[in-house]
Amino acid sequence: MSVLRDFLKLHPQYELLLLPHPMERVNDEFWQKTQDYYNTYFDGIRVVYPKDAAVPSYQMFDEAQLAIASISSVNIERLFCGFKTLYAPIGAEHEFFSGSSLDNIVARTPERLMDLLNRSVTMTEDEFFQSFDLEAYRHGKN
Repeated sequence: MSVLRDFLKLHPQYELLLLPHPMERVNDEFWQKTQDYYNTYFDGIRVVYPKDAAVPSYQMFDEAQLAIASISSVNIERLFCGFKTLYAPIGAEHEFFSGSSLDNIVARTPERLMDLLNRSVTMTEDEFFQSFDLEAYRHGKN
């Protein structure tokens, strides 16, 4: 999250759409605590949340130009639907997606994440999928 915060401070033209895990939106009290935590962590950055905490993340794919998660099955669905997606399992013991072209969009270090963010944010979806050799993971394009 610190790399994302640094990136957004360097690029104030972007806002952060946070789609917390359903466990972070389980009830109104926890949802408010979640928002308070992220608002404090990303102080000085434009942060937006779903208007309705009950709306699943997959129903909001088109509202984010680029998605990032440490590891997320929803982001695999997002990728399959043709949306730009990055993974940042920094510090994870298991090397997720190693040995596949999905590894091209995985950041295992803060430096790699900053590089992927800088490269990906301005690409079109077609450029993203072609550049990172991901066409096989994009429905209807392979």
